[in-house]
Amino acid sequence: MSPGELIEFLLESIWFLLPSYVATIIPVFARKINFLDISINDKIFGKNKTYRGFLFGILFSIVTVYLQVFLYKKYLLITAISIVNYDKIDYLLFGFLMGFGALFGDLVKSFFKRQLKIKEGASWFPFDQFDFVIGSLIFVSVVFIPSLVHVICMITISIILHYIVVRISYSVGLR
Repeated sequence: MSPGELIEFLLESIWFLLPSYVATIIPVFARKINFLDISINDKIFGKNKTYRGFLFGILFSIVTVYLQVFLYKKYLLITAISIVNYDKIDYLLFGFLMGFGALFGDLVKSFFKRQLKIKEGASWFPFDQFDFVIGSLIFVSVVFIPSLVHVICMITISIILHYIVVRISYSVGLR
């Protein structure tokens, strides 16, 4: 694989997962909104998993897919890095599946963290880094299944990006 092909492959993987990334980041910012600030079940999942986070994460995932569809139709570069034919998907369903899957994957990981008595907010490598990817891929598989090579790339990229985002969020005071 040439360096250009590798870069294209990385961009394809990031572009595909963008709704999942957005779904997992939005709950951090939605904490400021005084709406549905109700823990899903703090004893099982921890106090930071709220209905508000799920709702806003899914909504913003849908909005992200809507923007992807718009950009796909308008720019050849976006079409070139899209492994999904956005002309043929239902953006509401695709966005819901990506967002719900990402948040559900994170919820399942949180369940196991609580069972193993891992402190809330403590790192659990490597599961903290790709739980949402697996969740998204499982749920979105009812409408689209990426290649195995893309899946491996998505998990690898997510581990690296998670590390970078955590470092940045600590440095700006979000964590």
